[in-house]
Amino acid sequence: EDAGRKKRKVGDATILVEGCGSFYVDGTYSQSDELSDGAHVYCRPGRRRGEAVEFQIWFVSERVHDVSVGDWTIGCVNGGGRHCCFYIANDADGARLPPKNGWEMHPDCDDDAEEPAPRLKW
Repeated sequence: EDAGRKKRKVGDATILVEGCGSFYVDGTYSQSDELSDGAHVYCRPGRRRGEAVEFQIWFVSERVHDVSVGDWTIGCVNGGGRHCCFYIANDADGARLPPKNGWEMHPDCDDDAEEPAPRLKW
């Protein structure tokens, strides 16, 4: 289990990711029982480069001058536990839900991530 992540039983909320230049990222993500820095992780199974992966939307926060700020990331985890990042968005409103708009390419994105960035619906 990664540092900063905790397990908890939660509901079955879903988020639709659509409009990605990287078409394999599009799809319906379900709320998991995993938390990342206090926010739910959303997941869906899929394939990337011929390999089974779990696509995820997760949150990472940091404290700046006693204020928590953070970013949401859309990426995937392969069977060996390696994270690949595709898109990123700021948690400007602090709602602890991934924003519907404002996504951009992750600065550490893999070479097969493409514009345009996604839109989210829930």
